[in-house]
Amino acid sequence: MKPDHTCDLVQDLLPLWLDHTLSQDSQALIQQHLPRCPACRRILADMDAPLTLPPEQDAAPLRTLNHLWQKEVVRVVLGSLAVGTCFLLLTVVPNPVSDALNKGLTLFEEFFHWTLPELLINI
Repeated sequence: MKPDHTCDLVQDLLPLWLDHTLSQDSQALIQQHLPRCPACRRILADMDAPLTLPPEQDAAPLRTLNHLWQKEVVRVVLGSLAVGTCFLLLTVVPNPVSDALNKGLTLFEEFFHWTLPELLINI
């Protein structure tokens, strides 16, 4: 193999080398190649280096988005509850105005169960 093809092959095998999942022949190829190739050694060192996380301050925009998302969820839930409550009030709860009109009574008579003449007599 040409050296550049060997480098390509070794670089493809380096993740498996780090995971210790290579066959003995592939391990021997890498062990022979690494001492002679500084480019492959540098790539191996970069792969084996620990990853660094970004500083905590970079998470501030995500916290802002999370806060906005939570406010939107609360707004939607409260709006849904308000619409549901209005629906229940309009459909399930008896409506005194329509009940009074159906009975031919005034709202006063419906609420206090007195007719106006009875009220005047009781005064």
